[in-house]
Amino acid sequence: VSKSCTAALALKKLQAAVQKATDSSERSKNVIVYGIQEEVEEILAEIDEKPGIENCARVGMKKEDSVRPVRFLLNSSVHMQQILKKARKLRTKDGYRSIYISPDQSLEERRTYKK
Repeated sequence: VSKSCTAALALKKLQAAVQKATDSSERSKNVIVYGIQEEVEEILAEIDEKPGIENCARVGMKKEDSVRPVRFLLNSSVHMQQILKKARKLRTKDGYRSIYISPDQSLEERRTYKK
């Protein structure tokens, strides 16, 4: 019985590791934009980026008094890196100072980052 229990635990650890690796590779092309109500393309045009956006959706719980962030999936992780490098340009533009762009992170990564 102990051999099968040990094997089952090893299998679960392996599955968790594979899931974590798959999750991070999928998130490597995602970007989260906070504080926008208009189109994502307008924001990207302000920082001189025109990547191919494969998917775009609001995330989080809908509340009447707040704007939900937008997560969008890009064609490649290279585009994501370029957007993140240029995201600081938004701070200097009128009307875009309250907009934040960040990489898509797992809950575990967000908790680690907050500490």
